[in-house]
Amino acid sequence: MIDGEGWLHTGDLGEFTTAGFLKITGLKKSRFKLSTGKYITPEPLETKLQQSPLIIYAIAVGSERKFCAMLIFPDLQQLDLTAKTMGIKLPIEELLHHPCIIALYQTLVDTANCHLPYWSTVKRFQLINAVLTVENRMLTPDGKVMRAKVLEAYSQQIQTIYNDAQNPKTKKNGNGKEEIEDILTSICPAIPQASCPAFAKSLNS
Repeated sequence: MIDGEGWLHTGDLGEFTTAGFLKITGLKKSRFKLSTGKYITPEPLETKLQQSPLIIYAIAVGSERKFCAMLIFPDLQQLDLTAKTMGIKLPIEELLHHPCIIALYQTLVDTANCHLPYWSTVKRFQLINAVLTVENRMLTPDGKVMRAKVLEAYSQQIQTIYNDAQNPKTKKNGNGKEEIEDILTSICPAIPQASCPAFAKSLNS
C-alpha cells in the first residue's frame, strides 16, 4: 500500500546498510505456514511461555516444516536457583541437558499447548544457552525480538530439532510420550504437573 507521502508499505522489516541500501531482514507479521498447509500464529504460545520466570524469550519456528517447535532462552539465573532447590548443582550447559530440567520445561510447554488444536501445538523445543540483547542485534532498541536474525543465528539448532524428530533415539510408548518420561516423577519429584483444564484438553483430540 502506498501512503499519501509516496511510501510503499510491504509489511517487511528492514534496515539500511552502511552503503545506504535498504536490506530486508524479516517479516513484520510472524505468522507462518507448516508444510502441512496449516498456519501458526506464534505470539499466543510465546507469550504464554514467557510468563514463566524460567523463560526470558520463546520463539516459535517451523515455517515449511511438518510441525511447530520452539527455541527457548531460559532465565539462566532463575534456572540455576530452581535447579538447586531440586538438588541439582551443575554448570548451566549441563543443566540444559539434564532430564529433570528438560521435564520441567516440558511441563511449561504442555501448559502452553493445552488450549490449542493438536496440529498447532509445540512438538519439540530446544533450550538455548544465550542471551538476546540489542548489542548482539537480536533485539530492537525497544526490546522486540529480531525474529529473522534469531532464526539465522540459530539455524543449526533448529535443524537439529527436526533431524532428531526424523531419527528419534528414544522408543515411544503407546501414548506417544518417550518412555523415559514414565519414570521422571520418581526421579524428579519437585516437577509440577502441567496445568490444563478439562474443557481445554478437548481441543487437542
